[in-house]
Amino acid sequence: MTENINHLYQKLIDKSLDSFILSLEIYNRPTLKNKVESFALLNINAWELLLKALIIKDSNQIKTISYKNSEKTISISVALRKLYNENSIIRKRLCHLNVLVSSARWDSASSPETH
Repeated sequence: MTENINHLYQKLIDKSLDSFILSLEIYNRPTLKNKVESFALLNINAWELLLKALIIKDSNQIKTISYKNSEKTISISVALRKLYNENSIIRKRLCHLNVLVSSARWDSASSPETH
C-alpha cells in the first residue's frame, strides 16, 4: 500500500473502533432513553468505516470507496456488495441492521415525543 492509502486505511480503522466502542458505552448507560437506536446508528457507522477500510486495502485504491464524479463515499450497502456475495451471513445481518436503523430514524422523527 502506498503511504496515502495506508494512512487513510488506518484512519478508517481507528474511527471504526472509536465508533464501535462509543456504541457499547451508550448501550450500557442505564438512563438513556434512546440507547438502542443510538447504539445501532453508531454500530452501523463502525461497520461502514471498517468495510471501507477493507475495500481500500483489497483494491489498493482510494477511489474505490467513492461514487464516480462525486466526493461522496459509498454507503454501507454498496460496501457490502463489493466485499460479500448475496448469500453471505455477514451481508444479510448487516443489511438487516441497516434497515432497522433506518426504521428507528423514521420512528423517532415521527414520534410525538420528539415534537
